[in-house]
Amino acid sequence: MDTVCVIDYGSRTFRAGYCYSFPSDEEPRVVTPCAVIEETDPTAPPSGQQQQNGGRAGRNAETSTPEQLHKLDGGQQRGRRVGGLIYPVHRGRLEHPEGLEVLLHSAFYELLGWEVDQEGGVVIAEPLFVSRRERELMAQLMFEHFNVNGLYFQDQATLALYAMGMLSGMVIDIGHGKVDVSVVADGQ
Repeated sequence: MDTVCVIDYGSRTFRAGYCYSFPSDEEPRVVTPCAVIEETDPTAPPSGQQQQNGGRAGRNAETSTPEQLHKLDGGQQRGRRVGGLIYPVHRGRLEHPEGLEVLLHSAFYELLGWEVDQEGGVVIAEPLFVSRRERELMAQLMFEHFNVNGLYFQDQATLALYAMGMLSGMVIDIGHGKVDVSVVADGQ
């Protein structure tokens, strides 16, 4: 693809869209809750009941695989037994990489129209103070699972100023679980 995809994830919303080389008033193409649901085995007893071997029914978030997680959709919950709602990001920290992988797959291939083996570049808007481990996990996910041809990490405050056509300023980012105040001078 010729265009670059911009990903901005938070504790409650996940946003994705394309960056263009011209001014655009287009909203992000993908705005969805940053949550996934986990389906349990429909033949298993309800979550509160015990199986005959004494174990709990279903699986928990710590042992789930991406195939068992599904993008949250308003109509998807009805008529199905849901094991739990999982938020991959909590207060700006990536806590469930498999859940984020499901959201990214849905955004890239279903909502943005990427095709396998024709992936493009990605810019990730990071919250402040992202750990090296989280950045490495995200890079590994992007290159190994999504085969992106380029990846750039930039903090959300700097990208917010760039979007306003400014290089310097103070940015106050009020999210669901935290508030970040940062000063950016000359794009740094």
